[in-house]
Amino acid sequence: MYSSLKRYIKRNKAKIIGLLILLPIFLTLCFYYTLYRAVKYIEARDQQIFTTGFEIGHFQGLTEGTDNAYDDFYAKLSPNPQVAYLFKKYFPDQEEARIMRAISLAESKGKQTAINKANKNGSIDSGFFQVNTIHKRKGETTEQFIHRMHNLEENFKEARNVYDKQSFKAWSTFNDGKYLSYIK
Repeated sequence: MYSSLKRYIKRNKAKIIGLLILLPIFLTLCFYYTLYRAVKYIEARDQQIFTTGFEIGHFQGLTEGTDNAYDDFYAKLSPNPQVAYLFKKYFPDQEEARIMRAISLAESKGKQTAINKANKNGSIDSGFFQVNTIHKRKGETTEQFIHRMHNLEENFKEARNVYDKQSFKAWSTFNDGKYLSYIK
């Protein structure tokens, strides 16, 4: 057996060497192609999240807040457990939560990264609830504020602060009644 293997190797030495040279190259190419496809998939998913907004699956499948999200009322406000959890956390009164949900849809269509620069006074509205830059923290730049408002929990927290000071009247879509078409 050993001698027949030795003869086979001797006769096919060039093929075996070629295979030993090409095999690592082929495996490397397969690895980099798989890596390339994974990066393209992640980029496409991130672009979809950015263009369609948070509400369409940004945290789909994450379990944080799931227990609270299954409360019937809050689960009906949003199919996204993270959003339902935050509504329950920051707007525990169900009527407030229902109206704030409608306001968020009228203001940003539920997009976490929405920005509106069309204010007459030059201020900018940002995030899920379109919180205005007039609510920036002391020393916070406009860019920092916008970045903070694109964090969903920060946006909810700031919206709650604005609501506590000014009620629903802080949002133009409440004042002009546009939110009514989004009431569940």
